[in-house]
Amino acid sequence: MSVELHKSYLDFAIKRNLFHYAITGAILLFHLFKRKEIKGAEPLSPTIIAMASNWH
Repeated sequence: MSVELHKSYLDFAIKRNLFHYAITGAILLFHLFKRKEIKGAEPLSPTIIAMASNWH
């Protein structure tokens, strides 16, 4: 039973990390190919997402 619980936690952690990396990559690609300037808090958005997803 304990192994099954750890499997679900590991699965959730992997999915959350993949989601975070996908969002971060999309934001960076958008800035590299579409924008010439980075304004405001846009570069901080991956950090804000990471902090919000770890909030309990």
